[in-house]
Amino acid sequence: MAESLQRISGVSISRNGGEGSQVTVRGFGPQFNTVLVNGRRLASETAGRGFDFSLLPADLIGGADVFKSSAADLQEGGIGSTINLRTQRPLDIGKFSAVASARGLYDDKADETAPQVFGLITNTFADDTVGLLFSASYQGRKTANDQVEGANYPSRTYDEARKTTLFANGVGNEGQDTYAHQQQNRYIRANEDRERFGVTSSFQYLPSENTKLTIDGLYSSFSVEAQSIAALQYNEIPTFHNAIADENNVIVRYDQIGRPFNTFLASNRDSDVFQIGAEFEWNISDSLVGIFDWSNSRAKDDNAGGNYFVVVASSPAIQRYDNTGGFAAPIITNYQFTQSTSDLNGDGVVDQFDYVLGDEITQPDPNEQFSWASTREGAGEQDHIQEFKADFEWFVDSDFLTKVDFGAYYGEQEKIHTDAHTNNSRTLYANRPVPIPSELLSLKFRDGYLDAVPGNYSNSYIDYDVEALLDYLEDPETLALRDEIYGLPEGTSAATLGPDGFDALIDRSRGYTIQEDITSLYVNAKFSQYFDEMELTVNTGLRYTETETTSTGFAAQYIDFAPNPLRDDVLDFIESEPDELSQTTKYDNWLPNITAKLRVNDIVILRAAFSKTLTRPNLGALNPGIQINPGLRLSDLRGVGGNPDLEPYESTNFDFSSEFYVNDTTLFSLGLFHKKIDGYVVRGEQREAITVPEPNNLDSITEDRTNTVSYTHLRAHETDSYLV
Repeated sequence: MAESLQRISGVSISRNGGEGSQVTVRGFGPQFNTVLVNGRRLASETAGRGFDFSLLPADLIGGADVFKSSAADLQEGGIGSTINLRTQRPLDIGKFSAVASARGLYDDKADETAPQVFGLITNTFADDTVGLLFSASYQGRKTANDQVEGANYPSRTYDEARKTTLFANGVGNEGQDTYAHQQQNRYIRANEDRERFGVTSSFQYLPSENTKLTIDGLYSSFSVEAQSIAALQYNEIPTFHNAIADENNVIVRYDQIGRPFNTFLASNRDSDVFQIGAEFEWNISDSLVGIFDWSNSRAKDDNAGGNYFVVVASSPAIQRYDNTGGFAAPIITNYQFTQSTSDLNGDGVVDQFDYVLGDEITQPDPNEQFSWASTREGAGEQDHIQEFKADFEWFVDSDFLTKVDFGAYYGEQEKIHTDAHTNNSRTLYANRPVPIPSELLSLKFRDGYLDAVPGNYSNSYIDYDVEALLDYLEDPETLALRDEIYGLPEGTSAATLGPDGFDALIDRSRGYTIQEDITSLYVNAKFSQYFDEMELTVNTGLRYTETETTSTGFAAQYIDFAPNPLRDDVLDFIESEPDELSQTTKYDNWLPNITAKLRVNDIVILRAAFSKTLTRPNLGALNPGIQINPGLRLSDLRGVGGNPDLEPYESTNFDFSSEFYVNDTTLFSLGLFHKKIDGYVVRGEQREAITVPEPNNLDSITEDRTNTVSYTHLRAHETDSYLV
C-alpha cells in the first residue's frame, strides 16, 4: 500500500524487508500523519501513533485520498497529512462483478517462490437497494539479503604507557591522546518469511429514497518469521595492539585478542487488525443531510517474548580489524595464536601481547564452540479505538454562501504495551562459558554472500536449532558442568539460572497503558463567487478539540548496587517489585482554517490556504515509568522514561500552489508550503538521585560512600519552535 502512496508528490516511504512500511509527507514522519480507513481511525499494532502499511494488503484498498492541507471537518492529528484509504462498496460498483488473480513472487537470493492471490465478488439486489461485497487477499514472500552492520564510534583517551602497547609505532598520532574506534561489526544473512492475509466486506441498504445504511468490515493479519545469522566481531579494548589511526584520529586497523562470535537473532511479528463500522446517511430535507457513523477497531501484536538473541563463541583468537582498504565494510581476519611466557615483543614485560601468531582461521570449527549470551525477548502491543461521529451538510440558497458543514466527534483509544524477556540468566554463560557439544552445531555456508561488494568477506557460519541449544543450557548436567569447570559450590549455576531458566517473563516495569479520550466540534462555511469568467471558492472553518489522557506506567525502587565480580564496569542491582504510576492530563485546542481556490480559466487554477494543526505526542513518550538497562554500567548510569505532561505539537501552516492543465492527461503544478511548529518534543537528559536504603554495598563502588547514586535520566520534553 505504501508503494502506491509514494507516487503522490511530497510522499516518501520507508521500507522494512523490502516492502513499503511507513510514510513521510512533506518531511514529517509516520507519527505526524493521520491514517483513516473509510474516514475512520484504524487501530495500529505499532508502539506509537505511526501506522504500518505493511499490515494491509494493497489489493483490498479501492482508493486513497491524501490531504496535505487541513479542513475543519478532517480529524485533527496530522501536521504532515491526513490519509484516507477507501475500500470498495457494492452500490458504488452497482452491478455483479467478480475478480480473481494469482501470481508467484520469486526471490533469487532466497531461491524461494511465494504465492499471491486475490479475489473479489459483489452484486446488488432488490432493484439496486441492497448490495453485498466480499474480497480476500493472501500474500506470501520469502526473502534473503546480505547486510553489514557497524555500531557507533565511541572515543577513548589513552595515556602514554597504553599508547606504547596500543599503536604499531608506539605513539599514535603526534600530540593526540583521544581516539575513536568502531564498536562492533556484524556480517549478516537475513532471511524473512512473510504471510499477509486480509478480507473486507460491505453491506449497503437503501431503506428509502432519503436514507442509506452502510456497514463495513475489515480484517488483516500479518506474520513475519525473520532470522538473522551473523558473524560478530566485538571490540576488546584492553587487548588492542598493532593499531593504526588515520588523520581524523580514528583507529582504522588493529589486532585484538577476542572470541569470534556467531549470533542468531529472531525478530518475529504476529499482528492482526480488525475494524467494523456503520454509517447511516439521512437526507433530512432538500437542504440538510446528516451522516452518523460508529466504528470499532482493534489491533495487536502477540510477540512479547517471541524473539531470540543467542550467541555462541569460538575459542579466543587474534582478530585483525582492517578498514584501510577502501572497501564498503571492514575486513575481519581471525588467526590462531599461542601465548608465550617470554618477552617476544621486547617491551620488557611478559603480558598478553607476547604470543606466536598461527594460521588464519578460515571458518569456525563446530568442535570448538562455547556458550555465551542467550535470551528470549520481545514486545507486544494492543490497541483499541472506538469512535462516534455526527456530520451535517446544510446547503444554502444564496449567491455567495453555498454550504455550511458542522458536526461533532468523540473517540476513545487504549494502547497497552507489554515487554517480556529473559531475566538475569541471559549472561549466565557469558560470565563463565561451557563447551557446546558438536552434535548440536553444524558448519554452513552462505552462497553468494556479499558477492557484489569488493572485499574478502567470510561466508561460513555456525548453525544450530536455537531451542535445542537453550534446552542444553538449561539441562541440570550442563549447569553441574559449569560448577565443576569453575570450582563453584554444587548447585550454584542452577540457583543462578533459577526455575524460569531462559523463559521470557513479563516485565511490568517496561509496560505501560495510555488511555486517550478526544471530543471535537467543528463548523465550516463554503463561499463561491464569480468575477467575470473566474470562479473563487473559499472554505473557512473552526475546529475545537479537547483531549484527556491517562498514562499508567511502572517504576521499581532500587534496593542495592554492587560491582559485578566477573565483568568490569558492570553493576549488579536489586530492585523491588514495580510500583504503579498514573497521571491524567487534559488540554484543548482551537484550530482555524481558510482555503481559497481561484479558477482563472479552464487551464489555470490557483490555490492558497492557512490553517492550524496539531499532532499529539507519541503514545510511548507519555509513559511515566522509568527503566534501567539490566546491563547497567558504572560508566553509563542511564535510565529512560517518558513524560505524561507533554502537550501536542502545534503547527501554523501556509500553502500556495498553481496548477496548469495542458490537456486531459498532462498537468504541471508548482507548490510552496511553510510550517511553524511549536512544542516540538525531543529527548533530553537530567541528573537525578536514587536513594538506596541502608545497609548497602555502595561503599564498594563509590569513593564518597554516601547512600545515593546519581544517574542520567532521559525524558521527553518540549522545545522552541521549528520552521519547515
